[in-house]
Order: sequence, then structure tokens, then C-alpha cells
Amino acid sequence: MNKLKEGFIFDNNSLKMAGVIFFWTFLVFLLTKNIPGIVPQTITTIQYQTFFLLLSLMLIENYLTCAIYGSLNDITSSVDFQWKKFFYYGRYYFGRFLLVKIFLVLFLIFIFLLGGLLVGSLKYIPPDFQTLLYIIFVLWLGFPLFLFCLALFSPLIIFLEDCSVLTSFKKSFNFLKIYLGNVMLITILFGIIIFFVNFSFKGYNFNSWPGWFLKSAILGFGGTGFIKTYFYFYKSIKHSTSEIGQEKLL
Repeated sequence: MNKLKEGFIFDNNSLKMAGVIFFWTFLVFLLTKNIPGIVPQTITTIQYQTFFLLLSLMLIENYLTCAIYGSLNDITSSVDFQWKKFFYYGRYYFGRFLLVKIFLVLFLIFIFLLGGLLVGSLKYIPPDFQTLLYIIFVLWLGFPLFLFCLALFSPLIIFLEDCSVLTSFKKSFNFLKIYLGNVMLITILFGIIIFFVNFSFKGYNFNSWPGWFLKSAILGFGGTGFIKTYFYFYKSIKHSTSEIGQEKLL
């Protein structure tokens, strides 16, 4: 919890990162809120223009995320923030970060497809064996799901270790095998904010400028604070591990 407090201490540089997230989130709202109305009334045209708009936004967001995370890595290491480095990080980490995200999405799709295949195959099994086999299938499906969970820190490892995609997965596995519970606690708290922003507002009229202004502010400060918390936690573990190693050498 101490790292959570550190993560949500906002100095001038952290406020800049929160501001970038805020303005980008609000800009995405302005660009996408009237997608059906900004293109001709031809289904094919709508589909193509919407696809390329969303693809462009996704790539720009990947660039900005790399720039923000790279800068937050500097901030949590007490390195001076510079806008020049901010834009450099967007280019420098772009490919690796995108590849890691694509792999995680494909892995998750594979798990869902495998689960659907297993469940669908139960209808061909005699009813007397369905319950037992269903339990076996769920336990078997839990293994790739566990591997997926162990890989979830790999996108951040890219920035923390400046390593290759494969190395980031390896380091994520090794780190989360020991500290999965700690990271999950931070993730659950982060998830509560995401859930609040994306679902709790559904029952209210927040599909407007003031509503999205509030959402963007929450995501800006919440996203910055929690990413800093992840970084601080990882670096504290790495630092303590390094000290233990040095003590053994002495």
C-alpha cells in the first residue's frame, strides 16, 4: 500500500502525464461519439471509414501510451522529464509494445475458443459423464489461463527493462510467479476505477461533454497513478533483490 501512496503523489511531471491521458481520452470521445453521422449513408462506406478511423486511433493511442509509460519510468526513477524524450519513447517502444498487446489478445482469444470447443463437445458425451468431464475441462483450461495471467506484466516490462518481446514474457513469468497476489491487488483497485468509468455511468446521462470531461479526468489521474504504482512496486522488488544478492556476495 505504500507504493500505492507513492504512485498517487502527483508532482508537476506526473500532472503532465495525467493531462496527456485526459486530453487524449476526451479527444477520442469527440471523434467517435457521432461516427454514424459523419459518413455517407452507405453501409460499406460507413464500415470502411469507421474501421480506418478506429485503427488510426488505436495506433496513435499505442504511440502515446509508449510515450507516457516511458516518461513515467523516468519519473519513477527520479530522471528529469523532457518532452523531447516523451516523443522519442513513443517511437522507440512502439513496435515492441504493440506486438506484446497483439500476442496477449490472440492468446486470450485462443483460450476463449478452446473453452467454447470444450464446452461444445460435451453434448456428444453421455450425460452420466458430463459433470466429471466438465470439471476436468475447466481444470485443464485453467492452465493456459494461468499462463495468460503470468504474462500480463510483460507490457510494462518492456519499459522497465528495455528488453525484447520474448524476454519481457520471461521476466513477467518469473516476477508474477512470486508477486502475482500483490500485483492482482493493485489491478483489482485499478479495475474498480475502470469499471466505474465504463459501466457505472451507464445508468446516468454521461454521454455528454461534462460527463466525458469527468471520465477523462478520472482515467487521466487514475491511469497515471496506478501505472506509477506498478513501476514503483517492481523497482522496489528489484532493488531489494539486488541488495540481497550483494549481501550474499559479501
